Amino acid sequence: LEAICRGERLRDRDAVHRNKDETEFSVSLAAAPILGRSGQVAGAVVTTTDVTERLLARARVGELEDKYSALMEGLPVVPYIRAMGDRAALIDIGPGVQDLLGYSTDECLAHPDLFSRLLHPDDRDRITQEAAARSHGAPFSAEYRMLSRGGGVVWVRDEALTVRDGRGEPLFVQGSLADVGEHRRAAAEHERLQTVERAATAESLSRQRKLDFLARAAAVLASSPE
Repeated sequence: LEAICRGERLRDRDAVHRNKDETEFSVSLAAAPILGRSGQVAGAVVTTTDVTERLLARARVGELEDKYSALMEGLPVVPYIRAMGDRAALIDIGPGVQDLLGYSTDECLAHPDLFSRLLHPDDRDRITQEAAARSHGAPFSAEYRMLSRGGGVVWVRDEALTVRDGRGEPLFVQGSLADVGEHRRAAAEHERLQTVERAATAESLSRQRKLDFLARAAAVLASSPE
């Protein structure tokens, strides 16, 4: 009221009102002074708007954002959201990208094309073609290499699908990146050991065949002076 008396206008001032049955509800106040002929404030126009639903919705959104942030931080993979049809149009990405590639979420969002530029040169054409082949909303799944901030090579598994609205129209692509470097190294070591084992087995069989031949030859030679 003192501000109105000074001729000021007030907008979007939150307050709590009470109904006749003593239940409370939230309102937004707006007020403007009414000037008399002498230019002095003679009154005011005040409007109140019930914003209870708006505040509840805002609180709900905040709660959902907190849960979403907790989910993004707690997943063992790096979730991401990007626009339809453009791998460079990154909308959001989980904070785990810092551990995976050495870049923060803010850096990835400030430079949306960074995500695509980090594709390993030897995998870029293959992944671009595979992504283009699934641009109409088919699920995407691939393993490829990315370059970390320090120049290292990181093997990732990329799983993505298209999120649609109630009418079936595509909204965006939601996916996740998982570090499969350890799995790759374990598989390579397993393959190496299998190769060594196969080579050792083949060598053993060859040696045994030679020994068998020498044994048979010795027996033949010993059986006749001819």
